[in-house]
Amino acid sequence: MELDRWAARALDSLIAKVETVSSDAAVSRRGTMSARPSLMTVRIGAVALAALLSAPLVACDKPGEKGQNAEGMANMQAQEARDEAASKAAEAQAEADMKIVAARIDFEKAREAYTASRQSDLADLNQKLAGLDIRERAATGQTKADLDRKLPLVRAQRDAFVADLSSVTFDTAATWDETKARLDKEWDTLEARVDQM
Repeated sequence: MELDRWAARALDSLIAKVETVSSDAAVSRRGTMSARPSLMTVRIGAVALAALLSAPLVACDKPGEKGQNAEGMANMQAQEARDEAASKAAEAQAEADMKIVAARIDFEKAREAYTASRQSDLADLNQKLAGLDIRERAATGQTKADLDRKLPLVRAQRDAFVADLSSVTFDTAATWDETKARLDKEWDTLEARVDQM
């Protein structure tokens, strides 16, 4: 606003000088040469004034440019926020994937350890059954009759346990606790039956 007032005063001053020079130029046509430097000064002054007046126009923002710049900055910030969120989501997903893989590995190790432990128990049980087979052959009377009746049942129960144990490889972590509890119960029953013989 103050710049506009200053420019208006400067323009008024320039017009007054041009009028003075014009009147001086009229006098100089009659024979004096003193008006020429004044006319050049006026022209230089007019060009300088025009430059001064046009400078604010060139430097001024175009209408709506601030709004467009603000919108552009907001869009850029929004894109940066989206990129950062996507990056954090990717990092979180990678971390979750790593935890899932670690949990699967732990489950596989636990399942293999359980299977190995039960295979060892089965080896001991098979030795006991081999001892019972020898005892059955040597036994007579009621002992032989009891062993002849019980040993096939124990072997069938053992075979069922072996089949269930071998199907453990198809179990998932979600069903593992239930499967393990069922197998433990089967084993306890089988072992107790063999120990009673």
